[in-house]
Amino acid sequence: MKLYEVTGARPKVASFALGRLNPATIGHELLVDAIKQSPGDSFLFLTDRAPKLPDNPLTSEDKLDWARKSFNGIAIGLSKTVLTAADRLYKMGYTEVTFLEGEPKLLKILQDYNGVEKPMHNYNFSKINYKQLTRDPEAAGATAMSGTKLRGYVTNNDLKGFAAGATQLAQPHTKVMFKKLQVAMGVDLSEPETQQQKKDRNYQAQADGQPKYTGPKLSPEELLAKQKAGGKASSNAAAERTANLRKAKLDSMSPGQRAWATRNDPVDEGIFDWFKKDKEDPNSKALKDPQYLGWKKIYKQNPDVASMHRRHKEFLKLYKSTGGA
Repeated sequence: MKLYEVTGARPKVASFALGRLNPATIGHELLVDAIKQSPGDSFLFLTDRAPKLPDNPLTSEDKLDWARKSFNGIAIGLSKTVLTAADRLYKMGYTEVTFLEGEPKLLKILQDYNGVEKPMHNYNFSKINYKQLTRDPEAAGATAMSGTKLRGYVTNNDLKGFAAGATQLAQPHTKVMFKKLQVAMGVDLSEPETQQQKKDRNYQAQADGQPKYTGPKLSPEELLAKQKAGGKASSNAAAERTANLRKAKLDSMSPGQRAWATRNDPVDEGIFDWFKKDKEDPNSKALKDPQYLGWKKIYKQNPDVASMHRRHKEFLKLYKSTGGA
């Protein structure tokens, strides 16, 4: 990472971008290279949001870990929005920035709030430069690579294709990330069927009046297109089975056990059932959760800052259910 010494009135300059990178690819490496070639210190911010299928299977922490294993020579961190990213850079002393993005979506927002004080961001750069990058999804190689395509390789159980889309720096870690994504996306991890099993399946299909499948393995693009068109991919069935098993397991637990088992889940209305049942219990784990206690302290002092917590909605509902105790 290049560092610029500030002498006299010389401005402190930074270049940065914001992206999902779920997960990072050789396509994103082109973005990182462009940031590093731009003026000043180099920063890449990843959107800090809860995982949600199908497009965001990884947690913010997993995305961050994978990005740091994929790129070097650049500072990488998390940020809720482009505005909070700009706020962080301004508080670090940067007075001039260059913002990079593929489509001009965030530049106007970044410019409109420059010099406008808000509870969650307050920055005032002397200059905001802009660099728009181009991407051709139909091209070959890194130019067309994306997180969507890498997730497609995971769905298709294609480790070789996945590794080809990961950066050279991340190669030693591709198997671990591939498995992590399979679990997060609910991909069927069962053993491949034998030739005899395949014959039996085709025989049964013909007996049921269904055509015998003899086509080639679908590419990630074809598989994604089939899913979007309403095709029944095996990953959907696997995800449904996983969800049903998890629901059955949670249903068998006591309210307290269920609370503990789901404490890191994305916010869901069903998660509040145990809050309601346990709120009168002085030993309730929910009310003694260290994260909740920390959030509550901040919430009483500055609700806007507390709203940046990833479990804000969950904690706010608990707080209100207890009458603000």
